[in-house]
Amino acid sequence: MPPQSEQLTAADISRLAEVTRATVSNWRRRHPDFPQPSGGTAASPTYDRGAVEAWLAARGQLPERSAEDDVRAELSRPRGVTPPHRLYPVVVAASRMSPGELEILLKVSDTALAEGLTTIAAPFTVDPPGDERTPFTADDAGRLRTVLDYVREAGAPAALDLLSERQGTAPGVRGTFSTPQWAAELMADVAIRDDSVPETVLDPACGTGGLLAVAARRGATAFLGQDIAVPQAALAAARIAVTAPDAATAEIRAATACGTTRSPASRPTSSCATHRSRLATGDTTRSRSTTGGSMACRPRASRNSRGCSTASHT
Repeated sequence: MPPQSEQLTAADISRLAEVTRATVSNWRRRHPDFPQPSGGTAASPTYDRGAVEAWLAARGQLPERSAEDDVRAELSRPRGVTPPHRLYPVVVAASRMSPGELEILLKVSDTALAEGLTTIAAPFTVDPPGDERTPFTADDAGRLRTVLDYVREAGAPAALDLLSERQGTAPGVRGTFSTPQWAAELMADVAIRDDSVPETVLDPACGTGGLLAVAARRGATAFLGQDIAVPQAALAAARIAVTAPDAATAEIRAATACGTTRSPASRPTSSCATHRSRLATGDTTRSRSTTGGSMACRPRASRNSRGCSTASHT
């Protein structure tokens, strides 16, 4: 069966053409040649992206695509693989590379790219409970290249923010609650007095890492966190890895407050230059030597067995 084409809502079309929603509605009413809906519902139709782009291009209404547009297009594709939270470790790994190394990585074959990023991004990955880590495949190469290109253009923090826009909630989690930036700053003000910054910060329901990131910017050097939702914990781990790349300790895991532990996102103590050099020479054989010595043992946070968290904050 051929892959389903990408579908756009009216809001997507307005962003694509850089016009208002009202303008898109006018196009639909006034131009008989405007593409017909190819999915969705009568109240909220969707349109084939290729047909919409062709129509806009014929009218001179199609702006030049940016790396951000490419990422948004990839994330809206109806494919069930590579959800946004699996791309966070790729962003972190890319942030550790020089522009030259990124350029080399973008030029390797699809298979080499998938295998290489599976290994390079592994130290920054938070895994679902009881699941084996799913490697990237050549089918993921287009999405991986798009993310790498955006990191190169806009930087890792912007890439994480963009990817998180499409992040869903984890099964079994009723909802997530965002901690406003002002509240995170206020909590940091309360915890940090007389310019004395705590060395270690623990957030037992860290969400997407908002409080930990503030602590990192204030000068903390060790970070321990957990969240019941894997996507939330994955984003928190990536934010700390980007905000505090030289942290003495950074361990974010998917777990409940009563201590049901899932796989941690460990931090490497050295760069992934060895594996990148293997990619550059075309040698993509996966072995312990590509990652051996790059993992560090980190002290684990003590857990209080009383109470259990069923929601997360950011």
